[in-house]
Amino acid sequence: DLFWQGKIVDGATTKLSRNLSILSLRTTGNVKADSFSKDRGNGTFSGELGELLIYDQALSDLQLKEVEQYLSLKWELPLKYPNAEFSIDETGTVRTLAKSDYEIGSEGKILVRATNENNQSVENLFTISISNAFDDIDGDGISDTTDNDIDGDGLSNEYEEEHGFDPYDPLSKNHTPTDIVPSSLSVSEKAKVGTNITTLSASDPDTGAEHEFYLATGEGDTGNGVFNLSDTGELKLAKVLNYDLATEYSIRVRVTDEHNASFEKVLSISVINVMEDIDGDGIEDQFDSDDDGDGIPDESDPDRDGDGLSNAEEIANGSNPLDPNSINYPASSISSVHGLKIVENSAPGSLVGQLRAIDPDDGATHQYQLVENNSYPANKLFSLSEVGYLRTETIFNYEANASSYEIRVKASDEYNASSVRTVTVELV
Repeated sequence: DLFWQGKIVDGATTKLSRNLSILSLRTTGNVKADSFSKDRGNGTFSGELGELLIYDQALSDLQLKEVEQYLSLKWELPLKYPNAEFSIDETGTVRTLAKSDYEIGSEGKILVRATNENNQSVENLFTISISNAFDDIDGDGISDTTDNDIDGDGLSNEYEEEHGFDPYDPLSKNHTPTDIVPSSLSVSEKAKVGTNITTLSASDPDTGAEHEFYLATGEGDTGNGVFNLSDTGELKLAKVLNYDLATEYSIRVRVTDEHNASFEKVLSISVINVMEDIDGDGIEDQFDSDDDGDGIPDESDPDRDGDGLSNAEEIANGSNPLDPNSINYPASSISSVHGLKIVENSAPGSLVGQLRAIDPDDGATHQYQLVENNSYPANKLFSLSEVGYLRTETIFNYEANASSYEIRVKASDEYNASSVRTVTVELV
C-alpha cells in the first residue's frame, strides 16, 4: 500500500507533489531498503530526503497513522485522514495527538478494531466528547469567547487586530499618546516672525514610540494661523504680535504615533506685554495719542513708530508697525551669480544659472518663483527652484529662436517681504 499525506493512493496513476510530503509504503513481503526510491520501471524518486523510517514488520493502520502523525507534527505537514487527533495502542489506551478546541468541534470520532490471538477482529465507532474548558487568558472572569479584551492589556481585540497587534498577547500592544507638553506657553510681543517658541513633546506609555505633530482643526484652533508647527514639534511664530490687540492665543495640536494612534489637545500661548514708549515721553504707547511724538495723531499717522517705513509697508514686509526696532525690507534687486545663459541645443532641464536677491537686511534668506504674467510668455520656457536655480524646459536653437528672453521673477524673504523683478536670459 502507498500512502501520500495519510491518504492511500495508486502509485501507478497518482502524480505525487513535488513539495515536501509524507510518503508511506507498506509491502506484503520483504524488500530491500534501497528499493524504496525505485518505481516499477527504471525511474527513481529525486530530491531531498527529510527523514526515512524503516520497520522490520508491517505496521497496522493505527500504528501507521501514529507514525504519520509524528512526522506531521515534526515537519508541520498536513494529513488527509480525519482521526489524526487521536491514537490508540495495543492495550486499548486512547491518547490525544493534538490540542482540542471546543469552539471548533465539541466531539471527535474514532473507528477501533480489536483483534484476538486467532486473528479474529471486530470494529466499532466511538464518539469522544470534548468538554468546554473556561478559557480566560487574562483572568478577569470573562470567557475569552465573549471578552472584548482577551489578553487584558487595556486595548480591545478589534483595535489590536486593526493595528497589527496580537489580541492574545498582553505584550503585543500599542497605546495612544496620553498628553502633549508643555500645555502653557508664552512669547514676547516683540518676538520676530520665525522665532522658535518651544519644541513640543508627547507623553506615551509605549517606550521608544515615535511621534509627529500637526495643527488640528476643531475647538480651540482660533490661533492656529498665528503659528507654524513642524512634524517634529517645533512651534514657531508666523505673524507679528501686539499685546494691545491680543493677550493670548489658543492652538489645537494633534500628535500621532508610528501606528497612527493619535491624541489632540488645546494649548494656550500668552503674549508678554513689553513697555512701549516710542517717543520716550513716559506715556505707554497704548495710552499715548502720538506714539512717535511727531505731532501727528496715531489714528492718522502713516508711520506710527517713526522708523521711516509706513504702517502698510511694515505689515506687508512682516515687521511691526508699532515697534521702531522691528524693521524688515524687501529685496532691492534680483540678479544672477554668473549670468543667465542658455547653451544652444542643450537638453531640457539644463542649468541656465542661479538667481540671487540683494537685500538691505543682513542675513536675510529668500525663496524664488516665476511670476505668471501674460506680458512675459518666456516664463513657460523655464523652471525655477525655491533656492534660485533656473533651468530650461525645452531645447533652444540659435537660428530658430530668439537670442534673449525676459522672465518675471519674485523673491520672498523669511518674513514674506517680496520683490518682483525682470531678468534677461541670453541664448549663446
